[in-house]
Amino acid sequence: NLGVAYERGTAITPDVGQAARWYREAANKGLPAAQYNLGRLYYHGAGVPKDMALAVQWYGRAADAGYAPAQTNLGYMYENGIHLPRDSEEAVALYRRAADRGFAAAQTNLGIMLSFGLGVKRDYAEATRWYRAAAVQGDLDAQTNLALMFANGLGVERDLVEAYAWLTLAAAGESQAAKSAIDYRTRLGERMSDAETAAGEARVTTLRAKLTAAGTVERRTEPRETAGFGRLDLTIQRRLAALGHYRGAVDGIVGPETRAAIRAFQKGAGLAVDGHATAELLARLDETLLERRAAMAQKGAQEAAE
Repeated sequence: NLGVAYERGTAITPDVGQAARWYREAANKGLPAAQYNLGRLYYHGAGVPKDMALAVQWYGRAADAGYAPAQTNLGYMYENGIHLPRDSEEAVALYRRAADRGFAAAQTNLGIMLSFGLGVKRDYAEATRWYRAAAVQGDLDAQTNLALMFANGLGVERDLVEAYAWLTLAAAGESQAAKSAIDYRTRLGERMSDAETAAGEARVTTLRAKLTAAGTVERRTEPRETAGFGRLDLTIQRRLAALGHYRGAVDGIVGPETRAAIRAFQKGAGLAVDGHATAELLARLDETLLERRAAMAQKGAQEAAE
């Protein structure tokens, strides 16, 4: 707790170096939360020299002790090949362990893996269940993804009113997740009648009452590496990877490999080819992913009918 106070500047002058010192004291005594926090500092190079090997080591100790945030961040590193071999199956296993403990970020990431069949058989119904579990905890990414499942009838009966309501909840704030939700809601609203929109607004009130304080508790672990929409560059890399254009680390560094992937997508989508990571590019990537999900769902339905 003294380390947390130093890192956040709570009633004391901020000093991340001192935070690292006290985290290490507690981590060496076997406290999983301190092991996670120390690993996080090594991951970011905050208060200590950046050292990904030590980040993995401390995340691993906390994960083995059952600490969900560490399991989630370690899973993220496996999923995206950050200092570890890219291993979707290991990522799924770690996400599932943390998700079973009720950690919203892990539930969201597990839902994403299930939606795209990454490291696990594609299962829209199970993905929807995990999105819902995280959504009621206030996770904006999960709320957006759950809305998209309702909007497209993936793993759940198609319900535009429910989709509109969850997008309205996700639209709160100034994050990239909120901006994406606003864009989706605007497009969805164009397909809805006035009566459906009114029903969606009424549904928001009901859903908001179900949200728990867990989302606030989780946000106190920031910064985290597990968000699906948190940063524009990270989100674009993740979308490019999902579409098969990018195989590098999802690290938020827009280098030559990322720009090459962006240009490849832009060329195929008939866009101006400039290699720039922009909000407009993200919107087009999201639109392409939605189209692909819908096409896969239609194909699956046809195969089942045959």
